[in-house]
Amino acid sequence: MGTSRAALIATIGLAAAGCFDPGALMPSQPGGRGGPGGAGGAPSRPGAGATSGSTGARIPLVTNVDGWLEANPAGAVGTWWSINDYVDAAGTPGGGDCPAAGFPMSACSTLTTPVPRTPFRPDPGGRGMCASGTSAQVLMGSDGTPAWPVIWGNIIAFNLATPPTRDPMPTNGPYDAPAHGITGFAFDIDAVPDGGHLRVLFATPGTENHPAYWNGASSDVSPILGPGHYEMRWPEVGGPLWYAAPPPFDPTKIEWIAFHVVSTEVAPVPFDFCLKNLALLTD
Repeated sequence: MGTSRAALIATIGLAAAGCFDPGALMPSQPGGRGGPGGAGGAPSRPGAGATSGSTGARIPLVTNVDGWLEANPAGAVGTWWSINDYVDAAGTPGGGDCPAAGFPMSACSTLTTPVPRTPFRPDPGGRGMCASGTSAQVLMGSDGTPAWPVIWGNIIAFNLATPPTRDPMPTNGPYDAPAHGITGFAFDIDAVPDGGHLRVLFATPGTENHPAYWNGASSDVSPILGPGHYEMRWPEVGGPLWYAAPPPFDPTKIEWIAFHVVSTEVAPVPFDFCLKNLALLTD
């Protein structure tokens, strides 16, 4: 891949990441835990959660060696990207919410894989889209309250309606899922962060700092309790629980889908997982 192609991928991913502001993606409960269906809880509905295989019709989302979604019948197009509370929208270490609030690097989240400011590509060994690092423990801020707005963890994500372009500020979505016959999303995961502190986010215009997520109307985290295959349908996406009067989730305007390793005030949350067999569901 040439230099110009690498720069293009980085630009599009970072432009998408630039939506975040201080106060985004805050957990709502001590320890980052929510109600039924959260870490240690039950799946959000019968049949949700880990299964031995797909239970519905699916359109695979395959990522090519450059980190872009390959052409697919669902018409989804976009690239993978990452962000955390230590880097800024351009991926610059030390420019994120956490250090901007006066916290040292040692108090902020770290992302080992993918490396910030580099294209996010599939694992060369065939493990899928992999992420590793640590979502930092939430400490007390200068105002004497937990610094949820600036220590919020790590995110890996992909856009659904961002075609390749040389525009430094590309248009990011939205993707109309129902118009393409899409009813939900599925994926496989090979490991879960300690305590299951993981959300599957679905951002729409205007909600980038507080996106709805799987099981978000009733729990602080998504019901991902262990390695396996997971499926969700749009009625299961809502919230976020911690946000006052969130707008209803609108699957006709999805900008990106993300996996958020949520920080907690109890302890740091290390993670090392890979995602495979991502698909859009049609049943």
